[in-house]
Amino acid sequence: QYSMLFGIPIFMYKNNLGPIFVGITISVVCICGSTIITINSLIKEKTTDLLRPKAPPKGKKILLEHIKFIWNKLKFSNKVTARNIFRYKKRTSMTVLGIVGCTVLLLSGYAIKDSIINIVGVQYGEIFKYDNTIYMSDKMTDEKRKEIFDNKHIEEVVYTSHTKVKTKDMEVSLIVPNDKEIFKRLFILKQKDFNEELELENNKVIITSKLAKKLRVNQNDKIEITDVNNKIYNFEIAGIAQNYIGDFIYMNKETFESCIGNYKINVAYIKFDNLENENDVISKLLENEEILGIISNRASLENLYSIFKTLDTVVVILVIFSGTLALVVLYNLAYINISERQREIATLKVLGFTHKEVNDYIIKEELFITILGIIIGLIIGTWFGMIIVETIELDIAEFIKNITGFSYLKTIGFMLLFTIIVNIRVKLILRKIDMIESLKSVE
Repeated sequence: QYSMLFGIPIFMYKNNLGPIFVGITISVVCICGSTIITINSLIKEKTTDLLRPKAPPKGKKILLEHIKFIWNKLKFSNKVTARNIFRYKKRTSMTVLGIVGCTVLLLSGYAIKDSIINIVGVQYGEIFKYDNTIYMSDKMTDEKRKEIFDNKHIEEVVYTSHTKVKTKDMEVSLIVPNDKEIFKRLFILKQKDFNEELELENNKVIITSKLAKKLRVNQNDKIEITDVNNKIYNFEIAGIAQNYIGDFIYMNKETFESCIGNYKINVAYIKFDNLENENDVISKLLENEEILGIISNRASLENLYSIFKTLDTVVVILVIFSGTLALVVLYNLAYINISERQREIATLKVLGFTHKEVNDYIIKEELFITILGIIIGLIIGTWFGMIIVETIELDIAEFIKNITGFSYLKTIGFMLLFTIIVNIRVKLILRKIDMIESLKSVE
Protein backbone atom coordinates (compact mmCIF):
# COMPACT_ATOMS: atom_id res chain seq x y z
CA GLN A 1 0.00 0.00 0.00
CA TYR A 2 2.74 2.46 0.90
CA SER A 3 4.41 2.00 -2.49
CA MET A 4 1.48 3.94 -4.02
CA LEU A 5 2.87 7.16 -2.51
CA PHE A 6 6.44 6.36 -1.50
CA GLY A 7 9.46 4.82 -3.17
CA ILE A 8 10.36 2.16 -0.62
CA PRO A 9 14.00 0.93 -0.84
CA ILE A 10 15.40 -2.28 0.61
CA PHE A 11 15.51 -1.79 4.37
CA MET A 12 19.05 -1.56 5.73
CA TYR A 13 19.77 -0.52 9.30
CA LYS A 14 22.92 1.50 9.83
CA ASN A 15 24.07 3.38 12.90
CA ASN A 16 24.66 7.04 12.10
CA LEU A 17 26.88 8.27 14.93
CA GLY A 18 26.85 11.91 13.77
CA PRO A 19 23.26 12.86 14.81
CA ILE A 20 23.58 10.72 17.97
CA PHE A 21 26.74 12.58 19.00
CA VAL A 22 25.16 15.98 18.24
CA GLY A 23 22.04 15.10 20.27
CA ILE A 24 24.06 13.92 23.27
CA THR A 25 26.33 16.99 23.08
CA ILE A 26 23.37 19.42 23.02
CA SER A 27 21.75 17.64 26.00
CA VAL A 28 24.97 17.66 28.06
CA VAL A 29 25.68 21.33 27.25
CA CYS A 30 22.14 22.42 28.18
CA ILE A 31 22.00 20.43 31.44
CA CYS A 32 25.55 21.16 32.60
CA GLY A 33 25.41 24.76 31.37
CA SER A 34 22.29 25.61 33.38
CA THR A 35 23.74 23.85 36.44
CA ILE A 36 27.03 25.77 36.20
CA ILE A 37 25.23 29.11 35.81
CA THR A 38 23.08 28.40 38.89
CA ILE A 39 26.06 27.26 41.00
CA ASN A 40 28.12 30.32 40.01
CA SER A 41 25.35 32.64 41.15
CA LEU A 42 25.17 30.84 44.54
CA ILE A 43 28.95 30.80 45.08
CA LYS A 44 29.08 34.59 44.78
CA GLU A 45 26.75 34.99 47.78
CA LYS A 46 27.98 35.23 51.38
CA THR A 47 27.96 32.08 53.50
CA THR A 48 25.81 33.73 56.17
CA ASP A 49 23.22 34.71 53.56
CA LEU A 50 23.06 31.14 52.28
CA LEU A 51 22.36 29.86 55.82
CA ARG A 52 19.36 32.14 56.19
CA PRO A 53 15.96 31.38 54.63
CA LYS A 54 15.74 32.88 51.16
CA ALA A 55 13.78 36.13 51.29
CA PRO A 56 10.91 36.35 48.81
CA PRO A 57 11.18 38.97 46.05
CA LYS A 58 9.90 42.42 46.93
CA GLY A 59 6.40 43.21 45.78
CA LYS A 60 6.08 46.07 43.30
CA LYS A 61 3.23 47.87 41.66
CA ILE A 62 2.19 46.25 38.41
CA LEU A 63 0.82 47.85 35.27
CA LEU A 64 -2.71 46.62 36.00
CA GLU A 65 -2.81 48.71 39.19
CA HIS A 66 -2.65 51.87 37.12
CA ILE A 67 -5.82 50.86 35.26
CA LYS A 68 -8.12 51.86 38.11
CA PHE A 69 -11.49 50.89 36.64
CA ILE A 70 -10.26 47.26 36.33
CA TRP A 71 -8.04 47.03 39.43
CA ASN A 72 -10.67 48.43 41.79
CA LYS A 73 -13.20 45.82 40.71
CA LEU A 74 -10.88 42.86 41.41
CA LYS A 75 -11.25 40.81 44.59
CA PHE A 76 -8.41 40.94 47.13
CA SER A 77 -7.35 37.35 46.34
CA ASN A 78 -7.20 38.14 42.62
CA LYS A 79 -5.08 41.24 43.28
CA VAL A 80 -2.64 39.12 45.31
CA THR A 81 -2.51 36.53 42.51
CA ALA A 82 -1.75 39.21 39.91
CA ARG A 83 1.05 40.67 42.03
CA ASN A 84 2.57 37.25 42.79
CA ILE A 85 2.75 36.37 39.10
CA PHE A 86 4.98 39.38 38.48
CA ARG A 87 6.94 38.89 41.72
CA TYR A 88 8.32 35.54 40.54
CA LYS A 89 9.24 36.53 36.98
CA LYS A 90 11.81 33.78 36.32
CA ARG A 91 9.53 30.96 37.45
CA THR A 92 6.61 32.45 35.54
CA SER A 93 8.73 32.69 32.37
CA MET A 94 9.96 29.10 32.74
CA THR A 95 6.42 27.77 33.25
CA VAL A 96 5.07 29.74 30.28
CA LEU A 97 7.90 28.47 28.04
CA GLY A 98 7.29 24.89 29.15
CA ILE A 99 3.56 25.12 28.44
CA VAL A 100 4.22 26.83 25.10
CA GLY A 101 6.58 24.01 24.06
CA CYS A 102 4.08 21.30 25.01
CA THR A 103 1.22 23.08 23.23
CA VAL A 104 3.29 23.61 20.07
CA LEU A 105 4.33 19.94 20.02
CA LEU A 106 0.76 18.72 20.47
CA LEU A 107 -0.81 21.14 17.96
CA SER A 108 1.86 20.27 15.36
CA GLY A 109 0.77 16.63 15.52
CA TYR A 110 -2.83 17.60 14.85
CA ALA A 111 -1.69 19.95 12.05
CA ILE A 112 0.03 17.04 10.29
CA LYS A 113 -3.04 14.84 10.60
CA ASP A 114 -5.57 17.51 9.55
CA SER A 115 -3.46 18.65 6.59
CA ILE A 116 -2.98 15.15 5.17
CA ILE A 117 -6.13 13.17 6.01
CA ASN A 118 -8.48 15.64 4.29
CA ILE A 119 -6.77 15.66 0.89
CA VAL A 120 -8.20 12.25 -0.03
CA GLY A 121 -11.82 13.28 0.49
CA VAL A 122 -11.36 16.62 -1.28
CA GLN A 123 -9.51 15.11 -4.25
CA TYR A 124 -11.99 12.29 -4.87
CA GLY A 125 -15.09 14.10 -3.68
CA GLU A 126 -14.82 17.73 -4.71
CA ILE A 127 -12.32 17.73 -7.61
CA PHE A 128 -12.73 14.31 -9.23
CA LYS A 129 -16.46 13.57 -9.52
CA TYR A 130 -16.09 10.35 -11.52
CA ASP A 131 -16.16 6.86 -9.97
CA ASN A 132 -14.00 4.72 -12.28
CA THR A 133 -11.11 5.15 -14.70
CA ILE A 134 -11.36 2.81 -17.69
CA TYR A 135 -8.21 2.15 -19.75
CA MET A 136 -8.96 0.91 -23.26
CA SER A 137 -7.39 0.36 -26.63
CA ASP A 138 -6.93 3.54 -28.67
CA LYS A 139 -8.03 1.57 -31.74
CA MET A 140 -11.58 1.17 -30.44
CA THR A 141 -14.18 2.66 -32.79
CA ASP A 142 -16.84 5.17 -31.75
CA GLU A 143 -19.56 2.58 -32.38
CA LYS A 144 -17.82 0.02 -30.17
CA ARG A 145 -17.37 2.55 -27.36
CA LYS A 146 -21.02 3.52 -27.54
CA GLU A 147 -22.02 -0.13 -27.38
CA ILE A 148 -19.75 -0.94 -24.41
CA PHE A 149 -20.71 2.07 -22.31
CA ASP A 150 -24.40 1.98 -23.14
CA ASN A 151 -25.45 0.93 -19.65
CA LYS A 152 -28.39 2.27 -17.65
CA HIS A 153 -26.27 2.40 -14.51
CA ILE A 154 -23.62 4.65 -16.12
CA GLU A 155 -24.83 8.18 -15.51
CA GLU A 156 -22.06 10.02 -17.37
CA VAL A 157 -18.91 9.14 -19.28
CA VAL A 158 -16.20 11.38 -20.72
CA TYR A 159 -13.67 10.02 -23.21
CA THR A 160 -10.14 11.39 -23.09
CA SER A 161 -6.69 11.04 -24.54
CA HIS A 162 -4.45 10.26 -21.57
CA THR A 163 -0.72 10.36 -22.33
CA LYS A 164 2.52 10.80 -20.44
CA VAL A 165 4.62 13.86 -21.26
CA LYS A 166 7.72 15.38 -19.70
CA THR A 167 8.36 18.88 -18.42
CA LYS A 168 11.77 19.63 -16.93
CA ASP A 169 12.52 15.89 -16.57
CA MET A 170 9.27 15.32 -14.64
CA GLU A 171 6.74 12.85 -16.02
CA VAL A 172 3.23 14.30 -16.02
CA SER A 173 -0.19 13.10 -17.20
CA LEU A 174 -1.64 15.05 -20.13
CA ILE A 175 -5.44 14.76 -20.23
CA VAL A 176 -7.34 15.89 -23.32
CA PRO A 177 -11.15 15.44 -23.12
CA ASN A 178 -13.32 14.67 -26.14
CA ASP A 179 -16.29 16.60 -24.73
CA LYS A 180 -15.57 19.73 -22.68
CA GLU A 181 -19.06 20.03 -21.18
CA ILE A 182 -19.16 16.51 -19.72
CA PHE A 183 -15.54 16.90 -18.65
CA LYS A 184 -16.44 20.03 -16.64
CA ARG A 185 -19.02 18.04 -14.70
CA LEU A 186 -16.61 15.23 -13.79
CA PHE A 187 -13.46 17.33 -13.28
CA ILE A 188 -13.94 20.46 -11.15
CA LEU A 189 -11.01 22.64 -12.13
CA LYS A 190 -10.90 25.80 -10.02
CA GLN A 191 -8.27 28.48 -9.91
CA LYS A 192 -6.07 28.06 -6.84
CA ASP A 193 -6.82 30.57 -4.06
CA PHE A 194 -9.63 32.24 -6.06
CA ASN A 195 -12.21 29.42 -6.40
CA GLU A 196 -13.00 30.49 -9.99
CA GLU A 197 -13.87 27.75 -12.47
CA LEU A 198 -11.30 27.38 -15.25
CA GLU A 199 -12.00 26.91 -18.95
CA LEU A 200 -9.93 24.91 -21.46
CA GLU A 201 -8.86 27.63 -23.93
CA ASN A 202 -7.36 27.22 -27.38
CA ASN A 203 -3.55 27.10 -27.54
CA LYS A 204 -3.36 27.18 -23.75
CA VAL A 205 -3.16 24.59 -20.97
CA ILE A 206 -4.27 24.28 -17.36
CA ILE A 207 -1.76 22.78 -14.92
CA THR A 208 -2.25 21.60 -11.35
CA SER A 209 -1.02 23.57 -8.33
CA LYS A 210 1.70 21.20 -7.14
CA LEU A 211 3.20 21.06 -10.63
CA ALA A 212 3.16 24.87 -10.81
CA LYS A 213 4.99 25.01 -7.48
CA LYS A 214 7.67 22.55 -8.63
CA LEU A 215 8.13 24.39 -11.96
CA ARG A 216 7.93 27.79 -10.23
CA VAL A 217 5.52 29.13 -12.80
CA ASN A 218 2.35 31.23 -12.59
CA GLN A 219 -0.67 31.94 -14.72
CA ASN A 220 0.20 33.40 -18.18
CA ASP A 221 3.74 31.96 -18.01
CA LYS A 222 5.00 29.46 -20.60
CA ILE A 223 5.41 25.74 -20.00
CA GLU A 224 7.58 23.42 -22.10
CA ILE A 225 6.20 19.94 -22.83
CA THR A 226 8.09 17.02 -24.41
CA ASP A 227 5.97 14.19 -25.88
CA VAL A 228 6.85 10.49 -26.27
CA ASN A 229 8.52 11.26 -29.63
CA ASN A 230 10.81 13.82 -27.92
CA LYS A 231 9.12 16.72 -29.70
CA ILE A 232 9.05 19.92 -27.67
CA TYR A 233 6.04 22.23 -27.45
CA ASN A 234 5.48 25.49 -25.60
CA PHE A 235 2.08 26.51 -24.25
CA GLU A 236 0.78 29.44 -22.26
CA ILE A 237 -0.67 28.58 -18.85
CA ALA A 238 -4.34 29.61 -18.81
CA GLY A 239 -4.78 28.78 -15.14
CA ILE A 240 -3.47 26.83 -12.15
CA ALA A 241 -6.03 24.34 -10.87
CA GLN A 242 -6.20 23.35 -7.22
CA ASN A 243 -5.23 19.68 -6.95
CA TYR A 244 -3.89 17.55 -4.11
CA ILE A 245 -2.81 14.16 -5.49
CA GLY A 246 -0.84 13.75 -8.74
CA ASP A 247 0.43 16.17 -11.40
CA PHE A 248 -1.77 16.87 -14.44
CA ILE A 249 -1.84 19.06 -17.52
CA TYR A 250 -5.24 19.66 -19.14
CA MET A 251 -5.65 20.67 -22.78
CA ASN A 252 -8.64 20.94 -25.13
CA LYS A 253 -9.01 18.71 -28.17
CA GLU A 254 -8.61 21.52 -30.71
CA THR A 255 -5.24 22.55 -29.28
CA PHE A 256 -3.99 18.96 -29.20
CA GLU A 257 -4.95 18.28 -32.83
CA SER A 258 -3.54 21.56 -34.15
CA CYS A 259 -0.28 21.54 -32.18
CA ILE A 260 0.63 17.94 -31.30
CA GLY A 261 -1.07 15.57 -33.72
CA ASN A 262 -3.55 12.75 -34.14
CA TYR A 263 -6.08 12.62 -31.30
CA LYS A 264 -6.78 9.10 -29.95
CA ILE A 265 -9.16 8.18 -27.13
CA ASN A 266 -7.66 5.68 -24.68
CA VAL A 267 -9.24 6.45 -21.30
CA ALA A 268 -12.84 6.88 -20.16
CA TYR A 269 -13.97 8.35 -16.85
CA ILE A 270 -17.40 7.14 -15.77
CA LYS A 271 -19.87 8.09 -13.07
CA PHE A 272 -22.50 5.64 -11.81
CA ASP A 273 -26.07 6.41 -10.87
CA ASN A 274 -25.41 4.42 -7.68
CA LEU A 275 -22.15 2.93 -6.41
CA GLU A 276 -24.02 -0.25 -5.46
CA ASN A 277 -24.10 -1.08 -9.18
CA GLU A 278 -20.33 -0.64 -9.61
CA ASN A 279 -19.37 -4.33 -9.47
CA ASP A 280 -22.04 -5.37 -11.99
CA VAL A 281 -20.99 -2.71 -14.50
CA ILE A 282 -17.26 -3.45 -14.09
CA SER A 283 -17.77 -7.21 -14.58
CA LYS A 284 -19.61 -6.52 -17.87
CA LEU A 285 -16.95 -4.07 -19.06
CA LEU A 286 -14.16 -6.59 -18.40
CA GLU A 287 -15.83 -9.05 -20.77
CA ASN A 288 -14.53 -6.88 -23.63
CA GLU A 289 -10.99 -7.58 -24.77
CA GLU A 290 -10.41 -3.93 -25.67
CA ILE A 291 -10.83 -2.89 -22.03
CA LEU A 292 -7.25 -2.98 -20.71
CA GLY A 293 -7.78 -2.06 -17.08
CA ILE A 294 -10.09 -0.42 -14.56
CA ILE A 295 -9.27 1.66 -11.48
CA SER A 296 -11.97 2.23 -8.92
CA ASN A 297 -11.91 5.47 -6.96
CA ARG A 298 -13.54 3.67 -4.04
CA ALA A 299 -10.65 1.17 -3.88
CA SER A 300 -8.12 4.01 -4.17
CA LEU A 301 -9.87 5.86 -1.34
CA GLU A 302 -9.76 2.80 0.92
CA ASN A 303 -6.04 2.26 0.25
CA LEU A 304 -5.18 5.90 0.86
CA TYR A 305 -7.26 6.09 4.03
CA SER A 306 -5.56 2.95 5.37
CA ILE A 307 -2.17 4.58 4.73
CA PHE A 308 -3.10 7.88 6.35
CA LYS A 309 -4.75 6.07 9.26
CA THR A 310 -1.26 5.42 10.62
CA LEU A 311 -1.08 9.14 11.35
CA ASP A 312 -3.23 8.42 14.41
CA THR A 313 -0.21 6.63 15.88
CA VAL A 314 1.96 9.70 15.27
CA VAL A 315 -0.59 11.91 17.03
CA VAL A 316 -0.86 9.48 19.98
CA ILE A 317 2.94 9.50 20.38
CA LEU A 318 2.98 13.30 20.32
CA VAL A 319 0.17 13.44 22.91
CA ILE A 320 2.10 11.08 25.19
CA PHE A 321 5.38 12.99 24.85
CA SER A 322 3.82 16.44 25.18
CA GLY A 323 1.72 15.21 28.12
CA THR A 324 4.75 13.77 29.89
CA LEU A 325 6.71 16.96 29.26
CA ALA A 326 3.82 19.10 30.54
CA LEU A 327 3.43 17.01 33.69
CA VAL A 328 7.16 17.11 34.45
CA VAL A 329 7.50 20.85 33.79
CA LEU A 330 4.36 21.84 35.70
CA TYR A 331 4.99 19.54 38.65
CA ASN A 332 8.65 20.47 39.10
CA LEU A 333 7.98 24.20 38.88
CA ALA A 334 4.96 23.91 41.20
CA TYR A 335 7.03 21.92 43.71
CA ILE A 336 9.84 24.48 43.61
CA ASN A 337 7.28 27.26 43.99
CA ILE A 338 5.77 25.65 47.13
CA SER A 339 9.19 24.82 48.62
CA GLU A 340 10.43 28.39 48.29
CA ARG A 341 7.16 29.87 49.60
CA GLN A 342 6.57 27.37 52.41
CA ARG A 343 6.86 30.01 55.17
CA GLU A 344 4.53 32.32 53.23
CA ILE A 345 1.93 29.55 52.89
CA ALA A 346 2.29 28.59 56.58
CA THR A 347 1.75 32.23 57.54
CA LEU A 348 -1.49 32.28 55.55
CA LYS A 349 -2.67 29.19 57.43
CA VAL A 350 -1.80 30.80 60.78
CA LEU A 351 -3.78 33.90 59.77
CA GLY A 352 -6.84 31.71 59.36
CA PHE A 353 -6.90 30.94 55.63
CA THR A 354 -8.87 27.74 54.95
CA HIS A 355 -7.45 24.88 52.84
CA LYS A 356 -9.61 26.04 49.92
CA GLU A 357 -8.34 29.61 50.17
CA VAL A 358 -4.72 28.48 50.36
CA ASN A 359 -5.27 26.19 47.36
CA ASP A 360 -6.83 29.04 45.38
CA TYR A 361 -3.94 31.31 46.38
CA ILE A 362 -1.37 29.04 44.71
CA ILE A 363 -3.41 27.24 42.02
CA LYS A 364 -4.86 30.46 40.57
CA GLU A 365 -1.33 31.53 39.68
CA GLU A 366 -0.57 28.19 38.01
CA LEU A 367 -3.86 28.23 36.11
CA PHE A 368 -3.36 31.78 34.82
CA ILE A 369 0.19 31.01 33.70
CA THR A 370 -0.99 27.80 32.02
CA ILE A 371 -3.75 29.60 30.09
CA LEU A 372 -1.28 32.28 29.01
CA GLY A 373 1.16 29.56 27.84
CA ILE A 374 -1.61 27.75 25.94
CA ILE A 375 -2.66 30.94 24.12
CA ILE A 376 0.91 31.74 23.08
CA GLY A 377 1.49 28.05 22.22
CA LEU A 378 -1.56 27.96 19.93
CA ILE A 379 -0.32 31.02 18.03
CA ILE A 380 3.24 29.68 17.63
CA GLY A 381 1.96 26.11 17.08
CA THR A 382 -0.20 27.20 14.14
CA TRP A 383 2.79 28.80 12.44
CA PHE A 384 5.18 25.97 13.35
CA GLY A 385 2.68 23.27 12.30
CA MET A 386 2.35 24.81 8.82
CA ILE A 387 6.15 24.81 8.46
CA ILE A 388 6.27 21.10 9.36
CA VAL A 389 3.48 20.29 6.89
CA GLU A 390 5.33 22.20 4.17
CA THR A 391 8.54 20.31 4.99
CA ILE A 392 7.06 16.80 4.89
CA GLU A 393 4.96 17.38 1.77
CA LEU A 394 5.32 14.57 -0.77
CA ASP A 395 6.56 15.13 -4.31
CA ILE A 396 3.27 13.92 -5.85
CA ALA A 397 0.89 15.47 -3.33
CA GLU A 398 -0.01 18.88 -1.99
CA PHE A 399 -1.33 18.94 1.55
CA ILE A 400 -4.21 21.12 2.73
CA LYS A 401 -2.49 23.38 5.22
CA ASN A 402 -5.24 23.41 7.78
CA ILE A 403 -5.91 22.85 11.48
CA THR A 404 -9.52 22.18 12.37
CA GLY A 405 -11.29 23.91 15.24
CA PHE A 406 -11.76 20.52 16.91
CA SER A 407 -7.97 20.02 16.93
CA TYR A 408 -7.53 23.35 18.71
CA LEU A 409 -10.15 22.28 21.28
CA LYS A 410 -8.43 18.91 21.79
CA THR A 411 -5.07 20.61 22.29
CA ILE A 412 -6.54 23.01 24.86
CA GLY A 413 -8.40 20.14 26.54
CA PHE A 414 -5.29 17.98 26.89
CA MET A 415 -3.20 20.85 28.26
CA LEU A 416 -5.88 21.74 30.82
CA LEU A 417 -6.15 18.06 31.76
CA PHE A 418 -2.41 17.88 32.44
CA THR A 419 -2.71 21.06 34.54
CA ILE A 420 -5.59 19.60 36.56
CA ILE A 421 -3.59 16.42 37.27
CA VAL A 422 -0.65 18.50 38.56
CA ASN A 423 -2.97 20.73 40.62
CA ILE A 424 -4.49 17.70 42.34
CA ARG A 425 -1.00 16.71 43.47
CA VAL A 426 -0.25 20.32 44.49
CA LYS A 427 -3.34 20.35 46.74
CA LEU A 428 -2.06 17.28 48.59
CA ILE A 429 1.34 18.94 49.13
CA LEU A 430 -0.26 22.16 50.39
CA ARG A 431 -2.43 20.24 52.85
CA LYS A 432 0.66 18.55 54.36
CA ILE A 433 2.54 21.78 55.10
CA ASP A 434 3.14 22.00 58.88
CA MET A 435 2.59 25.56 60.14
CA ILE A 436 4.81 25.27 63.24
CA GLU A 437 7.75 23.56 61.50
CA SER A 438 7.64 25.94 58.55
CA LEU A 439 7.70 29.05 60.78
CA LYS A 440 10.58 27.91 63.00
CA SER A 441 13.71 30.06 62.75
CA VAL A 442 16.71 28.50 61.11
CA GLU A 443 19.45 27.93 63.69
